[in-house]
Amino acid sequence: SFAKPPLKPTMTAVPGDNQVTLYWNKFSEKSVDPIYGKDFEGYRIYRSTDPGFIDSYTITDAYGNITFKEPIAIFDLQDGLVGPHPIGYNGVQFDMGEDRGLRYVYTDSNNVINGQTYYYAVVSYDHGDVDLQIPPSECSKTITVNPETNELIVDVNTTRIMPRSPSPGYVPGSIHNGFIEHMSGVSTGSIQLVVVGPDE
Repeated sequence: SFAKPPLKPTMTAVPGDNQVTLYWNKFSEKSVDPIYGKDFEGYRIYRSTDPGFIDSYTITDAYGNITFKEPIAIFDLQDGLVGPHPIGYNGVQFDMGEDRGLRYVYTDSNNVINGQTYYYAVVSYDHGDVDLQIPPSECSKTITVNPETNELIVDVNTTRIMPRSPSPGYVPGSIHNGFIEHMSGVSTGSIQLVVVGPDE
């Protein structure tokens, strides 16, 4: 048996006006590693203008070799495991996050240009094992281009998307007041609904 990365989350992307919203499920959190059991730690989000995510390869090791892709966001468990992981790859260490807590929706509006094609991936990663000297690992993110047909094949956790402004007169989906009705019981909590995919 070998250590393996967590299962892939299933991601959906929604184009917007100079923004892209991603949302995904919790499937990865059920992952069980054959060596050290439940080891899920968090999610990393990648963006690129290339299907191979080449322009996000920016993190180099101690010898100047490109080693890691740089995520645009990290959402991790609030478990005290933060910053560089103790086990490194040739002097470069995996960023374990900042205990921000898990999220399942992310809106990217940082220098997102309408009409530009972007490729996104949401990957799950584990915490590795210091005692066994096993570094963290993340699930794969695959986008394949058929050289003959130029057809793009995406995985469940990757996508190609083009942000755009809405058509004139477009009215997005909304939630009307009174949609949620408190039927019975006592509570001090509040519920808020947000439309993530207005076309759904």
